[in-house]
Amino acid sequence: MIHADHGLLCHVDAQPDEQVNKKDPESIHSLVGLIGSSDAGLPGLLQYKDTRTTARKIAAANRLTRAIEEKHLSPIPTICSAPRSSWNAFGNDILASATALSTHVEKVDGGYEVAAGRVVDTVAMALGLYSTGLALIGLRAGIVAKKWNTGRVTLLLDPLPLDIGPAAMELLQILTVHPSNYESWAETHADFDVETRFGTMASYRANAASDEVLEPKQHPNAILTDWIARSFNAAADGDSWLQQGNDRTEEQRKAVTGPFFALHKRGLAKVVPLQNLSLA
Repeated sequence: MIHADHGLLCHVDAQPDEQVNKKDPESIHSLVGLIGSSDAGLPGLLQYKDTRTTARKIAAANRLTRAIEEKHLSPIPTICSAPRSSWNAFGNDILASATALSTHVEKVDGGYEVAAGRVVDTVAMALGLYSTGLALIGLRAGIVAKKWNTGRVTLLLDPLPLDIGPAAMELLQILTVHPSNYESWAETHADFDVETRFGTMASYRANAASDEVLEPKQHPNAILTDWIARSFNAAADGDSWLQQGNDRTEEQRKAVTGPFFALHKRGLAKVVPLQNLSLA
């Protein structure tokens, strides 16, 4: 959707989460950027929660799938995906390269030092490839922005559960403009005359006339992004998905994959496999 001040809005979320230093190196980790076709999302769709009954989750997944199939809803997701081991390896590579190229990043014992403070190794590693995912998502968002006649893109990051703060956000900004990420992104956006920026949504109002301030995770397109990210992971890594929550069933998994497959069939979902990326 287009915001009067912020241009094309693209919500970004990661699944299963933003942490990449988990035990299973081959489980699938994905970063999803979603451009909503409207600000309303799917009215009545609630956040996916394992505490809800299986029947309610299946019903919600089927309703979302039908809305996409029947073209009542046409979000545009870009999905960057790879096994965790690939995220770890590339994250380390881009951190090493950025440290060598930038006077603003210094490797210190147990982490990385930037002007705003220190970022621990595990968080920095996650940000390494997270930044590359943002660049790829930003590329497609710039193309959509040009088609939709707006000169600005804002990537709205999910409040990261990896101790994101001033230092981590500064490191993310440095890595996102690292030459391996930024050059093709900047060239494309210059060709299209599109400005791109990113941040987190602090809050929002349901409409201009409302005084109620809502949490960003309650935004309809944030909820939709979370659902699509879960839908892709359920399709791409079913065994791991079944183990990530309580009382998940194969029937539920198949229902949850529906929205992703419906988007893919319509040509709206683009999947970018990252396991073969390199800085060369």
